[in-house]
Amino acid sequence: MGPHRFFSRDARANKLWLEVVGTEYSMVNRLTRILYNNQLFNYPIQPIDVLKKLGPAEVLRCLSSYMIENISPGNIKDDTFETWVVSRFGRRLYEIFFKTYSEKLWDIPCDTLDADFAAQRIKKLSFYEAIKSALMLNKTGKHNTLVEKFAYPNGGSGKVYERMAYSVSENGGNIFLNTPVMRVINSNGKVSGLELINGTVRSYTITLFLRCPSHSLY
Repeated sequence: MGPHRFFSRDARANKLWLEVVGTEYSMVNRLTRILYNNQLFNYPIQPIDVLKKLGPAEVLRCLSSYMIENISPGNIKDDTFETWVVSRFGRRLYEIFFKTYSEKLWDIPCDTLDADFAAQRIKKLSFYEAIKSALMLNKTGKHNTLVEKFAYPNGGSGKVYERMAYSVSENGGNIFLNTPVMRVINSNGKVSGLELINGTVRSYTITLFLRCPSHSLY
């Protein structure tokens, strides 16, 4: 459950989003925290906050774990979510902040979840980068992936998709719910159709495929 905040560095995605939402959105200050051991930790991590809430002994365990992983980094392959995070944060921090959250979110064990999930969501952030960012040792005092503000539509993120659906219908298009797509068919570098998971092929039209119940749009 979450607000589904919107942020993109792709100018095309931003343009489309603004075409749909217009001026009916607000810039919201990001407040992200991690609940661990009945305490809320600021994210991105702040050394003083972590030290106070984890305690010196646990912080030393995290630092030791991180250093152990970096002594012989060649022994770890970035092929799963677990190995990707452990190699960048150490096993102790992985077990505290990443493992349980990710398995609750994806309902897949971290040792079988693909590393791409970590690469996409955490990107180049690491234990070292987080500490450096928190201590303002880099030029900006923050990591590129730590967005401080994000755009949020008035009325909730569902308004974006409801307006998209309305626009498609108003322009004579069709919306098919519960219709998963197997692949996009290309012809001479252009989209010519869609193959559905049941084998049906539909020629290209103004069509929006949404995998959601017929009574709601998200």
